[in-house]
Amino acid sequence: MVNSLDQACHKSADLPDGPELVVVTQKSGGRPGRPCVEIDPTFLREALALHGPSGLKPIFSCDAQTV
Repeated sequence: MVNSLDQACHKSADLPDGPELVVVTQKSGGRPGRPCVEIDPTFLREALALHGPSGLKPIFSCDAQTV
């Protein structure tokens, strides 16, 4: 029974009905080096209040100093 519950928690019949949430974009400045990472300011403000920069680096795929 526990195994069945574990498997069921990873399945969802309720598919998302809205567009994908995009909070990070990378833009090339046309110069050598890494692309610029732009984070939605509203999302960043709320996320920082919850997790801090080091907690957000895996979400944004960049260093905590960049966040």
